[in-house]
Amino acid sequence: MRVVRRPDGRVELDPSGTMEGRGAYLCANGRCWDLALKRSALQRALRTSLPTDLRTRLEHGDVAAFGATADHGAPAAITGGTHGT
Repeated sequence: MRVVRRPDGRVELDPSGTMEGRGAYLCANGRCWDLALKRSALQRALRTSLPTDLRTRLEHGDVAAFGATADHGAPAAITGGTHGT
């Protein structure tokens, strides 16, 4: 699952993986999302804060709208940027 910071600064989910902008990737596993949110890995990768609504959706494992399935709730692997995550 890809989260992208668009050139205009908006942060949103990119189910197709093709939107223009700086991206960070999450696996479809809810436990991974919990860890990523706790460690602020998405914010570092995207070099911006997450919108409250997107953060809430990730915290609650609301991935149905993302075109993914979450049998555990939320993110494992996050890539993007030079932060080494």
